[in-house]
Amino acid sequence: MSVIPQTNALEGFHIHDNQSGFSGEITQVETLPQGMMFTVQGSDPVNPVLIPLVESWISQINEKTFTIYMDLPEGLIDLNLSTSSIEPDDLDDLSEEEE
Repeated sequence: MSVIPQTNALEGFHIHDNQSGFSGEITQVETLPQGMMFTVQGSDPVNPVLIPLVESWISQINEKTFTIYMDLPEGLIDLNLSTSSIEPDDLDDLSEEEE
């Protein structure tokens, strides 16, 4: 039996990563072929973080405070933030270096 509340009830829950200290609010839940994906709005309003729903990463769910505590793999949050902060001009610079 799943420990996860119903999918449609997860928007508005907060995610807290025990490893990195990242926290944010789930603003969207998508069902993809690979599984469910949370879009989480952290402190940076421009760059949401995508977090796959993996039950083994969940350490605790507090339904009273609407908080999901997770042990995310090291670097997952940084990966999201670093790829979303690439500017189009940066991509042009990278393609010029390859030539």
